[in-house]
Amino acid sequence: MSPRDRRLPAGVVPPPWAFLKGVVLGAVVGVPTVGLTVWLLGHAGLGARDRALTATIQTAAIFAGVATVLTAGGVGRLAAHASVTGRGGRRRATLVAGRAFAAAGAGLVLIAQIPGGQLPSEPWRWAMSAGAGAVAGAVVGVVLGLACGGRAPVPAPAPPVTPTAARAADGGDGG
Repeated sequence: MSPRDRRLPAGVVPPPWAFLKGVVLGAVVGVPTVGLTVWLLGHAGLGARDRALTATIQTAAIFAGVATVLTAGGVGRLAAHASVTGRGGRRRATLVAGRAFAAAGAGLVLIAQIPGGQLPSEPWRWAMSAGAGAVAGAVVGVVLGLACGGRAPVPAPAPPVTPTAARAADGGDGG
């Protein structure tokens, strides 16, 4: 049990296998989304335009694949934890995961653009690339939140108060 899990309320357990689900989704959804974003940026004039989509996704997998997969695993675990804390539920998990992977997506797209050799020269072009990566990352994060999050925990009902317990709470001697 990790220190983060020890801070959960008693009896509340995050959805299982969140890191593994995140890793799988990172490989299946995250890497192609990063590659597609780099390809779209190239066709918008912010990168290498002459590459085929499959070649761009392959290059993204080589240069940003491990980072994407491991980040997705961590965000999956974050989504699982978010689904059982605070208000909890899948909605909170998708919001938390979407924000987290949006930040990661900005960096992952910039990393995946490097092998194309046509990096942006002006600061606004860097911002556009990072912004496109953030949008793509938010989409991947929502998918991770939906897959790795769970239902909000239902609070346990309070035990009924018996007359003996009520007298003991009032300072009576119980008899």
